[in-house]
Amino acid sequence: MAYEARAKPNVISREPPINDPSEAESDDSVQVAYDKAVNLFASGRREVADRLLAHVLSHDPARHAALHLRGVIAAMNGDPGRGVELIEAALKLDNDNAAYWGNLGTALKKLGWLHEAAKAFSRAMELDPKKSDFATSLGLVMEALGQTEEALAAHRLALKKNPGLAPAAYNLGRFLAQLDEPAQATEMLRQAIEINPRYIRAYNELGVLFQTRGDDAAATATFQAALDVDPAAVDPLKNLCLLLCQQGRFEQAEVAFLQAIQAAPEQADLHWSYGLLQLRRGRLAEGWGEAAWRWRTAEGQQLAARFEIPTWDGTSLGDRRLLVWAEPGLTEQLLFSTVLPDVTWLGGS
Repeated sequence: MAYEARAKPNVISREPPINDPSEAESDDSVQVAYDKAVNLFASGRREVADRLLAHVLSHDPARHAALHLRGVIAAMNGDPGRGVELIEAALKLDNDNAAYWGNLGTALKKLGWLHEAAKAFSRAMELDPKKSDFATSLGLVMEALGQTEEALAAHRLALKKNPGLAPAAYNLGRFLAQLDEPAQATEMLRQAIEINPRYIRAYNELGVLFQTRGDDAAATATFQAALDVDPAAVDPLKNLCLLLCQQGRFEQAEVAFLQAIQAAPEQADLHWSYGLLQLRRGRLAEGWGEAAWRWRTAEGQQLAARFEIPTWDGTSLGDRRLLVWAEPGLTEQLLFSTVLPDVTWLGGS
């Protein structure tokens, strides 16, 4: 996509400027520069922090903390390969640093190198047995590898290390639900909510668990409890809407959908589901308008990416060719195949 170059207006910044690292004050020590980079990173200014860290390393190449932080920044900025290189360089200088191994595991996981990530998290756990985050990360990797027993053991260990950590209880409950252990899963998810009454993800997971077990009343109450905590929580809103639709409570579902769309106007899945509701109620114009959002969903974008061609807007085709493919559902395919003769009147092929 081409962008038109435009002159930038003069803007007066209200924030004090950060000098380029190459222009750092001569009396700044390397330690002061490193501390400044850490503070910049903590405040979210990763690019400036990275430049300052490069400046630090130009004066002190063996400062492994700076290598490590540059690696973390690279992985966070979408370059996990570079992140792995930098963190491994830091580990050559300090091989017994649990935090370095943990962040190496995170970067390796982003690369999809799950076996290597598991080894890194395991090493971090050996070096810092009290830290539950490493066990949680190992559990998630083992899940991705399909190693059920190892994943379950890691999630249990994370909760054992820190019984007051809501995410540890949540991850264990979520995984137990996947393993079709509803009683234990319910207990863990309720424990997560008890630890943190504002834990929306735990409410949502618990509501879905109730729904899969056929307890619609408990599911509705749980989704509503999440919305009592945060009225703009998109996932519980969406799940409540779909549950109301399944129950035939269309008017209530419409109110909930509109509330959800107002809370997250760019959430394509919400518009798509709302469009299906309107089509089901016979409101075709609004329904098809909302259904067009399906192309912005992850599945729709994946399908559209297969064809580097513009979307047809319904105008005359002229000498152009039109690509038509079937959408899921035999009923829809049969219905829309009846309009193909009408398309031929618009020319093209």
